[in-house]
Amino acid sequence: MAKSKTAKPTTKAASSTITPTKQIKKSHKQRVKGTSEADNPKYANKDFMLELITATAAKESQREDQKIAKKMAVEKLIEEKENKKQVKLTAKQKQLEEAKQRYLDAKSKKKNKKHKTKKESTDANKKKVRFA
Repeated sequence: MAKSKTAKPTTKAASSTITPTKQIKKSHKQRVKGTSEADNPKYANKDFMLELITATAAKESQREDQKIAKKMAVEKLIEEKENKKQVKLTAKQKQLEEAKQRYLDAKSKKKNKKHKTKKESTDANKKKVRFA
C-alpha cells in the first residue's frame, strides 16, 4: 500500500496578534405579521379588499396602455421610414423617366436632322428632267 503523507502542523501567522474589530449590529425594523389587512385577507375589511382590487386593476390597465402606446410608436416609426423610402424611390423613378425622355428626344432630333440632310443631298444630286 502507498504511504500517505502526514499533515504538517500549521503555524499561526503574525496577524493573529491583531485584535479583531468589533462588529456593529444594525437593528433592522422587524415587520409584525397580522397588522396589515393584506397579510390575512380572512380578517380584512370588504372595502379594503375592493380598493386593493381596483388599485391592481388600474396598475394592470396602465401597463397595457403603455405597451399599446409603445407598439403604436414603433409602428408609426416603421410607417414613416417606409413612406420616406417610397418618396425617395418615386423621386428616383421620376428622374430616371426624365433622363430617358431627354435621351429619346435627342435621338429623334438627331434622326430627323439626319433624314433632312439626306433628303436635301438627294434633291441636289437629282437631275432635273423637263418634258417639253
